[in-house]
Amino acid sequence: MYWTLLYVILILISALSFFNKKNERQYSIFSFTIAYFFTINGYFNGVDWVNYGVVFQDAKTFEDFLWSFEPLFGVFLFLCKSIFDDFYISVIVFYTIVFTLLYVSISQFFLKINRTVFITLFITINDISIINDQLRQLVAVVLCIYGLNFIFERKYKYFAIFNLIAGFFHYSAIITLAIYPVILQRKKIVVITGVSICVFSTLLLSIPSIITSVLSGFGFVGSYIAGKIDFYAENSVSKFGFFAIVDICVMMFYLFNRQPQDVKVAALWSGVFISACSHLSFYSFPVFQRINPYFFIFYCFLGSYYLNGELFFKSRRGLFSVAIAVLLSVVCFYKFLADDMRQGFFDYDSYLVKYAMGEFNFAMEKNKKCIFLSKANAGFCRW
Repeated sequence: MYWTLLYVILILISALSFFNKKNERQYSIFSFTIAYFFTINGYFNGVDWVNYGVVFQDAKTFEDFLWSFEPLFGVFLFLCKSIFDDFYISVIVFYTIVFTLLYVSISQFFLKINRTVFITLFITINDISIINDQLRQLVAVVLCIYGLNFIFERKYKYFAIFNLIAGFFHYSAIITLAIYPVILQRKKIVVITGVSICVFSTLLLSIPSIITSVLSGFGFVGSYIAGKIDFYAENSVSKFGFFAIVDICVMMFYLFNRQPQDVKVAALWSGVFISACSHLSFYSFPVFQRINPYFFIFYCFLGSYYLNGELFFKSRRGLFSVAIAVLLSVVCFYKFLADDMRQGFFDYDSYLVKYAMGEFNFAMEKNKKCIFLSKANAGFCRW
């Protein structure tokens, strides 16, 4: 019920901003504020906070934080503990910074978009977990969005700096250094890149030991990724679901249609094509699905671009992109609600109220969450 309410509110605000474009800025600020409030108020309804919270409570030294997560996220938690010594306050500070940076990033985007539509798609296509659970990856994705602007300004040094910083919040962001510049290339290069991703995934399925041996030679990060690949290669299950059909439709649409004349719009379509190739290729490798949010943003940008006015009525590209974005939004949101590790429809709490009234107790909330999670994943809580 909690996240469904947010979804409905954002859809209503998106509709208002679409039909009243003069006030799009006011609607976008309102929608971001609503999303921000729901996120900080409902954070402990999520899952991954248990891992973050335990480290925050138990870590004593700077090295403890540094070795628990990626370096910059570890530094952030260390500073928050040193200043506030309160995990919930630290979470609020984190979201305040990230939501502000996200709003600034899309406000400076190289195309005029409907920002309310963007935040609605961004949250739901990433099935809520991008804001409710994946703190490290959330800030990494937002930094990559900010860095994406520099590509179109041909300021590759600044792009590299922001995306490297993102990588030190979540290692998966490093992939954007290689892939994002490709979207500005000719269609032929984009297609070759997409095919290469598909070939790489095939090699992982057929000869994972060779790939992991190569990765292991790249220090701690390489060994970490190699270990993940070994685990998922042994436990991967081939499947073909609804999202795979969408991926194929997107790929076919891109291949059999000319690129838009606007170079910037064409780049977004190239990003969507690579996103489809990547998602389809790594269907059976959850560790590589962590790169999806960096590419899903292209669906968000295209949908919010064509819904910034009547653009989507004027071409089949617009109709197709909006239809795909809306479809993914609904399907991904439904999958989130159906996840066994999520509470029942009416079982969500309001934690800001608890905190304000002095009723929030971290240890009690952790134990309650672990009891619930043990029903779906007995090994999730290891403390």
